[in-house]
Amino acid sequence: MNSQLLVFVGLVFVTVFVLMFALFMPVFGENGGSRKRLRERLNKMAEDVEIPTAVKLLREDKLGKLSATERLVETSNSLEGLRFLICQSGHKILAYRFILLSGSIGLGAGLVLWFLSKMWLLAIVAFSLGSSVLYFKLILDRGQRMARFEEQLPEAIDVMRRALQAGHPFNESLHL
Repeated sequence: MNSQLLVFVGLVFVTVFVLMFALFMPVFGENGGSRKRLRERLNKMAEDVEIPTAVKLLREDKLGKLSATERLVETSNSLEGLRFLICQSGHKILAYRFILLSGSIGLGAGLVLWFLSKMWLLAIVAFSLGSSVLYFKLILDRGQRMARFEEQLPEAIDVMRRALQAGHPFNESLHL
């Protein structure tokens, strides 16, 4: 009798587990596959899109002033996220210079604390905090810039709506 009860509880557990898995997979399982297919399609479309000439000229002008080593480091894919964050925050510093400046601040803070306390752990913590200060400043500036954008967006849309109602073409309403 006791073994039959254990078999029954085990079968109920397996049944509930299989039912939960059957409910879980359609809701969450395909999402990852869909996301992957969407990312592949967007990457394919991004490769097909031609960058406007004005953007190419500005980028070439900006990179043309750099040395070959600086240009190689600045155009590396590993700095793409940082370049995007710098652009969103409204700063004009190059990504590799940002990293050098952050590292210099961290190194300075670490050395100062090590000379004052002679504790390596404290110096490492100071280095970490010192080198991340500028990154947190970028995040704060991006948040403030996005908040200003969201604050001004309704007014801009209202100006565009009024320009369209007045008969201006859409392109001109964007410039108002």
